Amino acid sequence: MSNFCFIRYQLDDIWHKIVCNRFKAIICSIIAVAGVAVGVAFFCAFNYGWWYWNRCNFAQKIFEGGFGVLIIFLISYILIFICIALCNMLACTKYLSCFVIFISALYCGANTAALIVCSTVWGVLFAVLVSLAEVLILAVTCFLSCCEISMKRSFCESLRDFKSVAFVLTVGFIYKIFAFFVVLKILTAVI
Repeated sequence: MSNFCFIRYQLDDIWHKIVCNRFKAIICSIIAVAGVAVGVAFFCAFNYGWWYWNRCNFAQKIFEGGFGVLIIFLISYILIFICIALCNMLACTKYLSCFVIFISALYCGANTAALIVCSTVWGVLFAVLVSLAEVLILAVTCFLSCCEISMKRSFCESLRDFKSVAFVLTVGFIYKIFAFFVVLKILTAVI
């Protein structure tokens, strides 16, 4: 029961921050969507270049699935969390976390475009079920890191202060794994 209360309190806290800081929420959403748009544009602009083939190879790895994809998803979310914690160690580097989210969204957009090129039906389903949720998760993560008080912290204090970011990334990881391995794999097997 206490786990459900913790989840409810975390969601209430996040919603309260969004309601109180609408402008920051809109800016962070724009950053995440712009990152996806730039990722798609880069993928389309560099046809048959290094970036194109790199993303297509990665899309093929995602398409084949397996345990390696789970590890890739986990490592990417851990790196996002560590980079955000590092960016918020100093008051003057707080907004560098927006750049981290932009780069993460850029890769999300490029990977989604590569999946659509490799397999249209599978790529569109991936975009709807996984990528849209990832953009939302990245926007909320950016918002929560921007709402944190600017101050000098040690790395351990920064990790401790960003429990809500860790919560959002954990929920996002669980959803992404569920959507990818359960819904998407079953849905594409039926089609």
